[in-house]
Amino acid sequence: MTCKLIRHELDFQITFDFVREALEKTNTLSCKIMDILDFEKGRFFTLLTPDAHIERLHIFESYILKQNPRLKYDDKSPATYQIIPTICDELCVYIISKLNLNNKINCVIDDFNATYGEDYEDDLFSSVGLFYENEVYYKLDFSTASSELILQCLHRSNIFWHSLCVLTEAHFDDIVI
Repeated sequence: MTCKLIRHELDFQITFDFVREALEKTNTLSCKIMDILDFEKGRFFTLLTPDAHIERLHIFESYILKQNPRLKYDDKSPATYQIIPTICDELCVYIISKLNLNNKINCVIDDFNATYGEDYEDDLFSSVGLFYENEVYYKLDFSTASSELILQCLHRSNIFWHSLCVLTEAHFDDIVI
C-alpha cells in the first residue's frame, strides 16, 4: 500500500553542500552530475510521507521517516530488530507518472553494489541494464517501465548510504564520457 508523498523544499546551500560531498568521487554518473549540472538554476526538494519528522529535514544523516518501535522476536530472547522504512513504493508511482507524462524522459538508476565484468549475468541487467566500465545502471523509459520493473531497480539501488535515481531527457546513444 502506498501513501501520498509530500514535496518539501530544501535550503539550497545546506543541501548542495551535502549533495556535493555525497556525490563527489562516488562513481562516474555521480561525478558527471556534479560536473555538468548548474545546481543554482534549480531547487532541491525531497518527497516524504506525511508522518516524516520534518524537524530533521536538513539533518541528512538521521532518520527522517517514522521508525517502527523495537520489537522482540519472542519473550525468551533479548534480541531485537527494527524495520527501516523506505519510500520505494511511493517513488515508483512518482517515477512512472513522470515517464508517462513525457515520453522523452529516461530514468537511470544506479546499482552501486553491482560490479560489471565480462562474465556478469543478471536477469534485471539483461532486460534494462547498461554499464560504464565496471559500473551498473538501469535505464527505463515510458515504453519499458512497469511498476514491478521500477521497484526491482529501486530495491537494487536502495543501500543505506547511497541511492541515486536520475530523470533526464538525455539520449544515451549520444553520450560520450
